[in-house]
Amino acid sequence: MAASRIPPTAMNLKQFMLRQQVLSLYREVMRALRAMPDDAQRSDVKAWAREEFKRNKNHTDEMVIKMLLTQGRQSLRELQKTVNMTR
Repeated sequence: MAASRIPPTAMNLKQFMLRQQVLSLYREVMRALRAMPDDAQRSDVKAWAREEFKRNKNHTDEMVIKMLLTQGRQSLRELQKTVNMTR
């Protein structure tokens, strides 16, 4: 007997826009990591970033997601500063 699948609920426009912002931030973080000269450090930071995104992927509260995006952007700026200083 096949298991019945519950169709995913459709996103409203706000949810779609927030999702796009999260995906964009993820891509920016991964791009910034490419510039890290130390392979071991890059791997550690990449694993940390992936874990943070996975840990927070089930949030549905718009305010929580916006707060996490703000924190993520700040972390990205710190990462970019650090990478630029090591060049």
